[in-house]
Amino acid sequence: MKPINDHESVTVVTVTYGRRWCFLQEVLESLLAEQPAVREIVVVNNNAQDDIAAAVLSLRNDRVRVVHLSENTGSAMGYGVGIEAAIKETESGYILLLDDDNVLEPGALAVLMKAHAEVANEIPIDRLAVLGFRPEHQADLAAGLPVERAEHHPNSFFGFHVVDIPFKLLRRMPWVMRRYGTRPLPQRVRVRTGPYSGLLFHRAVVERVGTPNPDLVLYADDTEFTYRLTAIGGGIWLIPGARLADLESSWNAKTRFATSFTGWLCGEGDQRAYYGARNQAYFEGHCRDHNPLVRGLNQAVYLALLALMAVRLRRMARLRLLLNAIRDGSAGHLGLHPGFPLG
Repeated sequence: MKPINDHESVTVVTVTYGRRWCFLQEVLESLLAEQPAVREIVVVNNNAQDDIAAAVLSLRNDRVRVVHLSENTGSAMGYGVGIEAAIKETESGYILLLDDDNVLEPGALAVLMKAHAEVANEIPIDRLAVLGFRPEHQADLAAGLPVERAEHHPNSFFGFHVVDIPFKLLRRMPWVMRRYGTRPLPQRVRVRTGPYSGLLFHRAVVERVGTPNPDLVLYADDTEFTYRLTAIGGGIWLIPGARLADLESSWNAKTRFATSFTGWLCGEGDQRAYYGARNQAYFEGHCRDHNPLVRGLNQAVYLALLALMAVRLRRMARLRLLLNAIRDGSAGHLGLHPGFPLG
């Protein structure tokens, strides 16, 4: 087997918290089987309840290194610390971000590396990232929708745009989705933003756009981080051939709820709903280019529909929480909220 030099090797960064060793162990074991591209795995221990240091030692592999944080600082700080550790303490050319409950399917890393090399012929590596495919998180693309339908419009509010209403109604017709479902996925799809998990980029990207914003704490921090590449004329390519398996379903994934309204109103955890809504409102209002009048119209219609759904579902307390979160995000009030500690 051809040896991998430093510039071709990968450092994987993952963040864990709570009691999640049951997931993390499977993730680490799958990564250690990726020989020899994975040079090192940096596990950021966000004050987990599990004894992460002892658990990692049980793997008997010196490629796994743990960075301990004294308190749970959220995903933005966790990934930022991990990325900085990967840059400063390893010589790997590439960084792969991975959630502690996502497993790369066999060969997925090689597919990502190959795709990165191909796209690097079109765009400088300091403005380029490729992204693994998670059917739950890219549910619309997985269903065959074209990228212009699957991604949020720049003037949308929480993914809602009034011009999309006819299509959203039509797509509920089984024959419409059957038509889209017959379309094969392309080899790569250019997207505006992406999640942390499955994101592969050259270390030069960090010098160009920095690390995640810790004031976002968690949720939409990955959206803001990846959008920085788009904002400077760079690009992110989703690679459907590089698959990741979710060991745990996300709290408000589209596959779990009929609409985004029910996801926000019924998704598990007020803490998650607050940070998710606050940060989404901040990103759309302060980071993403948009027309304020058009986005304002979409916001008014969306919130009216959300309120009607809250009355129907008897979720008025959650509605009030979401409205407060949106006000905080729109005003730029970020950081850890005292009412929603991470524990």
